[in-house]
Amino acid sequence: MEIAGDESGFSGTNMLDPDSRVFSHATVELDLESAARCVEVARRSVPYAGDEFKANHLLRVRQRPTLAWLLGADGPIYGKARVHLVDKTFFVAVRMVDVLIAEPTYSAGTSLDPDGRAMAFALHREGPRVFGTAGWDDVLMAFTTLMRAKYYSQVEPLTDELFQVLQTNDTAGFGDNGSSGSGTIVEGLLAGRDRIEPYMRQVLDERSTLPPLEPLMPALVETALTWGADGRRVSVIHDEQSSLTPHRLGQIELVLAQAWPGRGGPLLSLRQVDSRTDPRVQVADLLAGAARRIATNELCGEGDPELAELLSPYIDSSSIWADEGSWARLTDRQYGQGLSAASW
Repeated sequence: MEIAGDESGFSGTNMLDPDSRVFSHATVELDLESAARCVEVARRSVPYAGDEFKANHLLRVRQRPTLAWLLGADGPIYGKARVHLVDKTFFVAVRMVDVLIAEPTYSAGTSLDPDGRAMAFALHREGPRVFGTAGWDDVLMAFTTLMRAKYYSQVEPLTDELFQVLQTNDTAGFGDNGSSGSGTIVEGLLAGRDRIEPYMRQVLDERSTLPPLEPLMPALVETALTWGADGRRVSVIHDEQSSLTPHRLGQIELVLAQAWPGRGGPLLSLRQVDSRTDPRVQVADLLAGAARRIATNELCGEGDPELAELLSPYIDSSSIWADEGSWARLTDRQYGQGLSAASW
């Protein structure tokens, strides 16, 4: 099986940008001719779109019929596409657990790591309550600032800042908050200081290692698992991404092979192309962009029920998402039905 993929919402390592709260990764199974027709129909609806047609053109009110056609049950991608969503704030909590408590591997943050994601979900859910909203924001910011360090000289002072924030807020009395388990998790975070220096040394020394704030890696793992669920192996045509180095792709293939013992793993190959040269990637780009905007609006409480319903069939149940209200609106599933973060 050959699929084409692209992402939307990548904002570098600035995972807490309030104007970019969601990352999406879309994949489609279309042949070149069908994809070219799809792009042409969409482009005809916006004759002034310029050289590269993007999802933001389809999201204008005037183009609503075209977007409804693209996503609808009678449209060209229905049953042939998937979207993996990432709530970036929750993803930061996932990475905090990976780095300070668990193990930052290529399976971390995916459905292959249910224990780690369970801890991250509890931390994300309880963090604002036990730290206070402002205190929790400070914790997230201190962690992401540390993970964005570019030089060894920054690591120690930024580590000091993170643990000062954690310990200052720890005076609120963790472990007194019922059955949430967040007290135990925060104790684990506080005990993880000695893990940071060797981890950051590896990140800074080996540019091919797992980027700590890169949501594309777990998205690719989940993409291969989703499309390969019926036992078929998957070849991916993907828009060019500097983060997709040969070493990192090799590590992803290794993790997937371990999930499929004796069968070689669901990811057969990944080839990067210029999206302007492949209409299949252009369709994936349109879907990723539309999905990100629709999901962001739902997460912010400003959703459109019609668009949420149209997007629902495409959303991957392994999405890194922890907000129960928006998940229910986006997927028409009750909380805990197919939501990886809530079903651990």
